[in-house]
Amino acid sequence: MAPGTSHRPRRVRTDRLVILGLGVLVVLFLAGYLLVRRARDFSWPYITSSVLLSFLGITNVILILTLLSLLMRNLIKVLSERRRNILGSRFKTKLVFTMLALWFVPSGIIFWAALHAIQGSVDRWFSTPVDRIAASSQEVVDSFYADYRERASESARRIRDRMEALHLLDPGKGEGIPPELQAQLRAERLDMVSLYRGDEEPLTLVHPAVPRPGELEGIPEHVLGRGLAGESFQWMSRLGSGLVVRCGEPVRNAEGNVVAVVAAGHYISKDLTAVTSRINAYNERYRQDKAQRGSIKNVYIFAFAFITLLVLFSVTWIGLYLARGVTEPIGMLAQGTREISSGNLDFRVQVRTRDELGILAESFNRMTGELKGSKETIERSNRDLLQSNQELEERRRYIEALLQNITTGVISLDAEGKVTTLNRAASRILALDEGPDPTERPYQEVLSRPDLRHLAEAVEKSRNARDLTPAREMTLNIEGVSLTVAVSITILADGRGGPPGLLIVLEDLTPLMRAQRVAAWREVARRLAHDVKQAYEQVRRAL
Repeated sequence: MAPGTSHRPRRVRTDRLVILGLGVLVVLFLAGYLLVRRARDFSWPYITSSVLLSFLGITNVILILTLLSLLMRNLIKVLSERRRNILGSRFKTKLVFTMLALWFVPSGIIFWAALHAIQGSVDRWFSTPVDRIAASSQEVVDSFYADYRERASESARRIRDRMEALHLLDPGKGEGIPPELQAQLRAERLDMVSLYRGDEEPLTLVHPAVPRPGELEGIPEHVLGRGLAGESFQWMSRLGSGLVVRCGEPVRNAEGNVVAVVAAGHYISKDLTAVTSRINAYNERYRQDKAQRGSIKNVYIFAFAFITLLVLFSVTWIGLYLARGVTEPIGMLAQGTREISSGNLDFRVQVRTRDELGILAESFNRMTGELKGSKETIERSNRDLLQSNQELEERRRYIEALLQNITTGVISLDAEGKVTTLNRAASRILALDEGPDPTERPYQEVLSRPDLRHLAEAVEKSRNARDLTPAREMTLNIEGVSLTVAVSITILADGRGGPPGLLIVLEDLTPLMRAQRVAAWREVARRLAHDVKQAYEQVRRAL
C-alpha cells in the first residue's frame, strides 16, 4: 500500500456513518411529519397518556445521550490533541468551539423563548374567559333540555289530572281513552303520548310530523316501575337522528291506587340534537383537555425539544464532519512534515480536494520528491562509511554472543521500561524459556508472575530513584525451587543525553550459598556488572 493511504478505510467508514446518520435523520423527520399529520385524529388523553408522549420522551433521552456522547468524544479528542501540542490542534479547537457556540447559544435562546410561549399559549387556552364561554354554552344546552322536560312534565300532569277527573280508568270506560289521548296530544302540542296499564299492551299515539315513529323505543321497565310505584320520572332516548324527551306521571283511581302511567313526550329534531351534541362533546373534550393541561404542555415541550435536539444533533454531526474535512488535510500535512523530518521521503500526502489545500498538498509532494533526490545524492557520498559500520556491526554481534554465553543473567531496559536484551542465563534463572519472546515487551508484563514480584518491585524502585542500586541478595521461589540470586541494577545512559535505561545483572548464588562464599561472589557480580555495563555502553555508543 502506498504511503499516506492509511486514511482511506477511515474515510470510507466516516462516509458510511454520515450517510447512515443522514438516513436516520430523514426517517425521524418523516415519522414526525406523519405523526403531526395524524395528530388531529387522536384525542389529548390518548396522546398525553400513551404513544406520542412516550415516543417523544424516549427519543429525547436517546438524542440527548447521543448528542452528549458525540460532543464529549470530540471535545475530549480535541482537548487531548491540544494538550499534546499536535500541529493543527489549536486551529481545530477554535473552529469546533466557535461552531458549537454559534449553534448552542441561539438554539438555547430560541428554546427558552419557545418554552415560555408554549406555556403561555396553553394557559390561555384554558383561561377564565374560555371557562366562562364553555360553562355558558353548557348552561344553554342544559336549559334547552330542561325546558323540554318541564313542558313534557307539565303536559303529563295535566293529562293525568284530566284522566283522573273523567275517571277514564274505571271499569267500562276504556273506549274513551284513545279519543281523550288524541285530543290531549293536539291540545298540549305534544309529539307523542303513551299510557301504560300494568301488563296490558301500552297505548302510544305519535304526531304525524315525527319521523320514523316505528323506531320509537319503549320506556324501560325499571323506569316504568318507578311510575307504577307513584313517582314521576323523566326519560330521554334516541329516535333516528333526533332525540325524544318523555316525562311520566302516575294515574290513580278513586281509591287512590296507581292503576296506570301516562307519559308525554317531545321530539327534538336532528339539527337541534346535532347542535346540542356538538356543544356537549366540545365541553366534555374541553374538560378532559383542561384536566390534561400539564400533559399537553409536556407534549408540546417534548415535541419542540425533539425538534431542537434533532437540529442540534444534525448540525453538530455535519459541522464536526466539515471541521474534520478542514483539519484532517492540515493534520496530514503536519504528519508529512514529521515523516520528512524523520527521514521517510517516500511519504506522500493523499488529499482529494480541488481547493487550496489540494494545491498545497501537491506542492508538498513535489518538495518531498526533490528532497528524496537530494538524499540519494548524499547517500552515494556516504557509502565509504560502510566498512566502518560493518566493523561496528561485527563488534556488536560479538558482544551479543558474549552476553548469550556467559552464565550471568543480563537484562537491559530502555527508557520506556521495555526489555531490549535478555540473555539465555537470565531466561534460565527466571524460568522464561517457554514463554513468548520477552524483547520489546514492558518489564511489568515479563515479570508479571507472582514468584517474580520482588524482582519487579526492585526494578520499579530503581527506575523511580534513577540511581545505582547496590548488589543485593534476593530469594526467589521460581516454579517451586528456592533460588538465592544476587541482583545488581545500574542506570544505563546512552552517552547522548537521552532518557536512561536500566541494566539488571542476575547471578544465581544458590550453589555458592551452600559453599558459604556469598560475600566473595557479590564482589564478582559487582565487577562483572561494571564490565558488562562498560561493554554494553560501548556497543550503544557505537550504534
